[in-house]
Amino acid sequence: MSNSGAYQGGIYGIPVVGRFMQWLDATPHPAVAIEFTPEQVSAARFTRAGSLDGFAVEALPPGALVASPIETNIVNPIAVKAAVASVTKTLKLKDEAAALIVPDPVIRVFVQHFDDFPRSADEAVPMLRWKLKKSVPFEVDETLLSYMLQPSRGEGIDVVTAIARLRIIKEYEALLEPQDCGRVWS
Repeated sequence: MSNSGAYQGGIYGIPVVGRFMQWLDATPHPAVAIEFTPEQVSAARFTRAGSLDGFAVEALPPGALVASPIETNIVNPIAVKAAVASVTKTLKLKDEAAALIVPDPVIRVFVQHFDDFPRSADEAVPMLRWKLKKSVPFEVDETLLSYMLQPSRGEGIDVVTAIARLRIIKEYEALLEPQDCGRVWS
């Protein structure tokens, strides 16, 4: 079911935002999203129909989270975990799948043009890692990589590649794992 008609007013009237929301609507995703910024942790739950079911925001103390593609991001884990616990409690989240939205500097995005591109991920991923080796400030073998094929305006194919240091992504994922003193999820 498409909600394209729902994205017409306000900010959704801006063509690029409307198209992005339609893309999100067409892409399978968890009903819960948790966003991290240096200033706050936010969480939102959506209904199956795509409308907002609830949201929560918890401010972070200055310096608790520092967005970086190479350095430790979670500088004050106690404060950030407390913010995560607060937003998950507000939304009454219980062991649900959640999309984690990390700060923009953590992820590097590239658009590369290829005359020919492998069909299998087993061949494509090593090739993309090799091509990006000199373009990122970390070892490409220690990364999480995702890519999407896009039609090119000319011949060949464009590949949008997102790459992040795996160690940094695991910092964010660890914020939602069970803790020694109980679960983050209430």
